[in-house]
Amino acid sequence: MAEQNRISWTTLSSGLQVPSRDGRFLCSQRDPQREAQNWMDMHRQFCTFGDVIVVMGLGAGFHLDLLLKEFSTLRVDVIELCPVLIESWTEKNPDAKDRVNFLSSSDLSEFELVKQKMPVILDYRPAQWGLEGQYQRIFEFLLGGDVSIKNIAQDLSVNDQSLDAKTWRALEELVQ
Repeated sequence: MAEQNRISWTTLSSGLQVPSRDGRFLCSQRDPQREAQNWMDMHRQFCTFGDVIVVMGLGAGFHLDLLLKEFSTLRVDVIELCPVLIESWTEKNPDAKDRVNFLSSSDLSEFELVKQKMPVILDYRPAQWGLEGQYQRIFEFLLGGDVSIKNIAQDLSVNDQSLDAKTWRALEELVQ
């Protein structure tokens, strides 16, 4: 597969290996573990909302390691479009195979079962570099349609005065 040929690995001074696609790193090249911790801190609150967690993007997988460690009973679907990254992570984490399900197809019909579970979707954007359009298509499919600012703002109740609702309304005004 051509995609695998575009992935290369760099060993950092810390000894950690990090992947890049076409020369662009798919996680932090300075401190990927700190980046993973920051990602975990930002997404922790969402991990208790549902039974199904979908992580979009694997990169080196340090964020997935933290997620599985902190939520020891959590099962995770990981969408990663590059099989070589999946192979690398699963070789390093053979005990996690019962808790992690990898989806690597760009065929939207492959995600129908995941969509029916109404998952909580956690994005790991650095790992999506170079394939952003494909990940966005999958994201929109899982959410069930158009996720533009305009559509999100229109779906909000007029009475919703939460900070999130106000932010979406302000964004809608900016893009009109």
